[in-house]
Amino acid sequence: MKRTYISPEFDYKPIFGSFNMQESSSFFGSKMMEIVDSLDIENDNLIYHQLITGEQIDESSELNLPQIIYDATLNKEFNHTMELDLYQSDFDKENSAKWKIRIEIKDILRNHIFATLKNKRTFEGLRNEMTIFGGVDNAMFDYINKNVISRYGFVKIDFFVDYLDLCGDGTLQYKNVYDKQIESDTTKTIKIESAVSIDQTYLDLIFRQEKPAYAWSYKYYFNIYFEKL
Repeated sequence: MKRTYISPEFDYKPIFGSFNMQESSSFFGSKMMEIVDSLDIENDNLIYHQLITGEQIDESSELNLPQIIYDATLNKEFNHTMELDLYQSDFDKENSAKWKIRIEIKDILRNHIFATLKNKRTFEGLRNEMTIFGGVDNAMFDYINKNVISRYGFVKIDFFVDYLDLCGDGTLQYKNVYDKQIESDTTKTIKIESAVSIDQTYLDLIFRQEKPAYAWSYKYYFNIYFEKL
């Protein structure tokens, strides 16, 4: 038996390149993913097929499996909160009620990019055992975090409001409804204050009701827009 005299700490073993999702540039260029110039997160649906393991291997056979539907409206709904400002006076609360809205724009963007990559089958052929995480989905999110999400910047938000007459029913007071059906030019409002966190993780909005809160609640909706930096 021939001895190699190679110490174990220098015994190199081949591994899948997908174990490291961090892209790096070189003098001759890199294989960095090409991305679109703008991302408008409105009310789109993206449909894709995959194995129950999350892998995308053979599209023709996967078409027989239940389709996965990404709903941008639900993505935004699950990643924002709205609450009354606790520091306003009782008079303001009953009249021009002040609302604080926090929108987790980075999470929304990340989920949207993930669904887009699934829809385009960008990582087709990648198997769970070919990733350091043991799962394609986790590897894809790692790739997005390390290479894609920082290449987009928040541009603007469109905010829509449609008031609801309480008609004396006080049980509905301060119960606002998230509803994509109200989106239109007539319900779009610019009467909001907005501030983005330094790391662009979240967007804070301040909105004051134009109709008195003792008699009106409202439906609302929003779209978010990003551009490539």
